[in-house]
Formats: sequence, C-alpha cells, structure tokens
Amino acid sequence: MYVCRNFDIRELVPYGVWKNTDNKQLLWWLFDDRMLKVADKLRDAYGKMVGNDWAWGGDKKMCGFRPWESETGSRLSQHKFGRAFDSTPYETDVKVIRQDIIDRKHPFMEEIKGLELGVSWLHFDLRNSNELVTFRP
Repeated sequence: MYVCRNFDIRELVPYGVWKNTDNKQLLWWLFDDRMLKVADKLRDAYGKMVGNDWAWGGDKKMCGFRPWESETGSRLSQHKFGRAFDSTPYETDVKVIRQDIIDRKHPFMEEIKGLELGVSWLHFDLRNSNELVTFRP
C-alpha cells in the first residue's frame, strides 16, 4: 500500500467517507497507487498543491475519490475509480504544469493519461489509454 508523503488523506477523500471510516489508514486502499505516486511527484516538482480543504474550513470536498452516488463530475469519472486527482497549485502556474505534462517533461508524466484543460486547478488521471487524452469541462 502506498501512502502519500505530500498529501493528507483528508485532501483526497470527502468528509462523509473520512467520518464513516474507523481505520483511516484503510482509506489509502481507495486509490490506484500510481495516481498517489504521481501526485507526490508533481508536488515535489512544482511545489505546494492542495486538494480537498474541507478539514481546514475550505469548500473543496471532491478533489480525489468520489463515491458512486456523488453527483460531482461525470457518471464514470476517473475519480470514482481512485485514478484521478484535482489539486490547486500555489507555487507554479497551472498552465506551466499542464504544458509540461503535454510535453512529458518528467518521466513520471508518462503515467498521466487524462488532463483537463480550461480550469483553474490541475486535474490529472490515469485512465486506461495508450495516449494522453485532453478534455474540457
């Protein structure tokens, strides 16, 4: 089981999932470990990024795992499979990070197969694809 070095589990799960799980360590099982590793590597390369911030009084609640009943995003969102993450970068412009992903600037970026364009946050996912798929909301 991979546990992120750079993200608290509350940045990756909604409050209801966190609240209703006795053993918080088990929440890491919701995620594809490749996604967690890429999230850590992105933060190492580009500085501070934040996912959910509900635990600190913010309004972001669905940046990582989304339960099946969630109406946030599409019905078959990669978030519902634990293969997607939305983060807000604070030290590097999100457009720079996106372009680096498109250009495959770092070897770990080869794992990224889905990239959302035209939003203020960084959405990446590890969908089952042979190439990088870009899309808009």
